[in-house]
Amino acid sequence: MINNVLRSTKRALRRAGVELTAPFKLNTFRKSFAQNDADNGTPARTLAKLPGHSDTQITMPFYNRVTDANIREATRTTNRLFASARGVKNSG
Repeated sequence: MINNVLRSTKRALRRAGVELTAPFKLNTFRKSFAQNDADNGTPARTLAKLPGHSDTQITMPFYNRVTDANIREATRTTNRLFASARGVKNSG
């Protein structure tokens, strides 16, 4: 049954024009969801609970990647904090 779901999903991705650049498994959706949550600031303990991991030591090696987007967002957050501490209005 899993093979049928996997085969159907791959077929749907091809029809949608999604190019698979790595081996695809149904677990890919789970990992993608968790990585997007991590990238958007979900706390580590919450992130560990969502996929059913017993603790953060299992979760974080997979989902605690540093990306350019993470660095840009951290820089924006730091700039906003400093600007508010100086009483400067920050547009972004």
